[in-house]
Amino acid sequence: MFGTEFFPTPKSVIQKMLKKISPDARHFLEPNAGKGDIAEAIVEKRGRYSRDKVDCIESAPELVSILIDKDFPVVGHDWLTYDGVCYYDAIIMNPPFSNGDDHLLKAWDFMHNGGIVCLLNEETVKNPHTAARKRLAAIIEAHGNVEYLGACFSTAQRKADVRVAMVYLKKVSEDDSIDLWANVTEEKSVNDNIGADANMLAIRDNLGNMQHYYDKANEHMSIAFQHIRKAGLYLNANDVY
Repeated sequence: MFGTEFFPTPKSVIQKMLKKISPDARHFLEPNAGKGDIAEAIVEKRGRYSRDKVDCIESAPELVSILIDKDFPVVGHDWLTYDGVCYYDAIIMNPPFSNGDDHLLKAWDFMHNGGIVCLLNEETVKNPHTAARKRLAAIIEAHGNVEYLGACFSTAQRKADVRVAMVYLKKVSEDDSIDLWANVTEEKSVNDNIGADANMLAIRDNLGNMQHYYDKANEHMSIAFQHIRKAGLYLNANDVY
């Protein structure tokens, strides 16, 4: 009914995938979402109020209907041509085994800053004989790792004998990698030779408080800049500059 490459992800595999994702992630995307098994697991793990933070992309009309019935936002239908904006912290995906490398490379190019977990036919990783696979191998070496899961779909809802690799990638965008506060002060040890004069001790305490407040201001300004950057991504999605 749903095509020859529709293989719902086993729950045990989904749990392994979710362990790779940062607990700080708030916005999620599941390309090739199928009937939303991964999306549902995210909601179960993160809480029911996270449902509207899990976007899905799916091409099969029957599966899109299932996702909508489950109240998941369906933001697109063809992942490989999807041109939306990436404000996601995590992309979690089980693409078709026949061309999973194309789907994962799309995720890498699409992701702005965050983590990607993807299931692939392990042959895609172990036999990089095409230009796409060679590029993927270089990205994995520089930005991630691989865990081989074996024939984990052999007892799944729809069985498959394919041996599976779970690829994790971490992408840090150039603007997020800049240390905005490279000169943040470090807490200094108190000079015991400053003397026991009460006025001097008061000055020392005041300086310590000033440093503490300065560092806290830097910390929160850095968070503010991150939110401003994400706000810009939302605005750009609507062609607002």
